[in-house]
Amino acid sequence: MLQLAERGLINLDTPVTEYVPYFRTRGRLWARITPRHLLQHTSGLPHGRLLRMSDRGDKEALELAVHGLRFWGLRRAPGEATSYSNLGFMVVGDLVARVSEQPFEAYVGEDILRPLGMTDSTYFPHQANLDLLTTGHMRTGFLIGKPRELKRRTCRCAHAPAGGLYSNVVDLAKWASAHLHGGEFGGARIFTSEAFSRLEETLRAQPNGASVGLGWFLRDGEGHPAFGYIGDTLGYKAHILIVPALDTAAVLLCNALLEPSEPAWSAIKEAMLQRSAARRGMHQEKTGQGPANSRRGPQKRPSSQKPSYTKSSSGTDTERQSVGLFGDCALL
Repeated sequence: MLQLAERGLINLDTPVTEYVPYFRTRGRLWARITPRHLLQHTSGLPHGRLLRMSDRGDKEALELAVHGLRFWGLRRAPGEATSYSNLGFMVVGDLVARVSEQPFEAYVGEDILRPLGMTDSTYFPHQANLDLLTTGHMRTGFLIGKPRELKRRTCRCAHAPAGGLYSNVVDLAKWASAHLHGGEFGGARIFTSEAFSRLEETLRAQPNGASVGLGWFLRDGEGHPAFGYIGDTLGYKAHILIVPALDTAAVLLCNALLEPSEPAWSAIKEAMLQRSAARRGMHQEKTGQGPANSRRGPQKRPSSQKPSYTKSSSGTDTERQSVGLFGDCALL
């Protein structure tokens, strides 16, 4: 969305109906919803967790799903409060497809995944490396019971914008690195530093109490401003945290929707922040610099310096495989 905005193709504060004319819900408040509302989960649209879509796998599936929202009502007025909504990101995906005049998956692939070298990431299971795909796990009971394997499911096209990406920690670390360095990674730039500044402007508490920037949730990195996301689907869970002040990010992917991911994620974050603080302290001692400004913006690495990845795993023997039973992590 930032790419489209900086190209002058959309305005984040223009009603969504200017770009998706068939978008509507029950009532009349839908006409006030803007792309910014969708990205910040303040549109008032329901979560959509139990939404059942067509299994169609063609490019019309997403548009048909948005047409179906006319039967849904808003939970609250646009901009009134933060309320997480997968339906909102479904609308975002359709908006991107209409404005870019290509399927959502194709746009993301050509303008984000390919430039960043995220070669193992795709929205289409038939394009994924079958040797690297993992099987999801859940308990036999809701909260108790032994972990059980789930039948591998194909993500429906209508769900793709809300959580249909096949990826791994190495590729997502590249995505995180681009956010640490003003939209650039490996010599490729996915948006300008000016556009990234617009993203940064949203990464603070909003007047309505929202804790969401443009797609990112606001976090605390041990006193440093940070942003990230925690998401899950049947049998899988993903964590990501980006701390610009420490030039550090962490990614954890689990192919098990089980409680051990939470303490694991807490331990990873603590280790990440301690390592980053120690590394920064040693750098300051060597250079004679004073304490780092905890609110500094993203810093650009010299092009010859590559980010380092530290991977911890249990249950996988290949770095490119996304997760083992209790997950793989990448510290960046």
